Amino acid sequence: MELIENKHTVDFLIVGSMKAGTTSLHHWLMRSEQIAIDRTETHFFNHANRFDTGVEGYKQLLPKAKPGALVGDDTPGYSYLPEVPARIKSMVPDVKILWILRDPLERAISQYWHAARHGIEPLSIDEAFLAELNGQTDNFRRKFLDRSCYRVQIERYLKSFDRSQIHFVDFRAFISSDRSELNKVTEFLGINRIDADVPHSNEATFYTRSSVNQALTHLLLPYQAKRIIRWATSYKKSRKPLMSASTRNQARAFLEKQNSGLSDLIGFVPA
Repeated sequence: MELIENKHTVDFLIVGSMKAGTTSLHHWLMRSEQIAIDRTETHFFNHANRFDTGVEGYKQLLPKAKPGALVGDDTPGYSYLPEVPARIKSMVPDVKILWILRDPLERAISQYWHAARHGIEPLSIDEAFLAELNGQTDNFRRKFLDRSCYRVQIERYLKSFDRSQIHFVDFRAFISSDRSELNKVTEFLGINRIDADVPHSNEATFYTRSSVNQALTHLLLPYQAKRIIRWATSYKKSRKPLMSASTRNQARAFLEKQNSGLSDLIGFVPA
């Protein structure tokens, strides 16, 4: 069947949360012939220079689709920046929004390791989280706890969109291929049920040593060369450093305070 250029931009967005199963949700939806979604993130609404290109610029970033298929955009960064909901509302006010949520602390820890793999975070896991708890982290790409403050992010969206336009997905139930959780997603989008199990996509492949990242900050090497060094000297999954009980308790207390009342907004406790 011939693919056609999009006339109306998107039907649905996957807006978050980063490191909470968005890639698995994305790849699972791709198994439906009623869905058209690219493998790459568009970063349209969270990059001002892209948003300024308008509707026609957005269409250029989206996939062509079969007639009648739903066009999607998966960019987890949309959940975080405060200006994004209003931008989305201004262009696609009737869009449907999928938002998958994971236990806030476990999501933050997963993001820490993601940042370490890419050389963004040179500190150890305890040093990084304590620095953020003490207000010493300026780089938003290293604010792991801040990105897990779901309540404030969701409240921003609810100021722009009706609650019926947003479906919150329970990470734990979704990745376990709980059929009731999967069927809620397809019913929300108005497509046929997808019988396939959920793929475990984008899982961590290695765990970088903070000492290596710190040493590499002083070396003028290409990014790919540094990545190979991080991989070659990395921890095995079973040997990676765990966050200390003290830091974990502080981080958990902070997130519980920030996300107080969250279950009333989304209907479940992220696990």
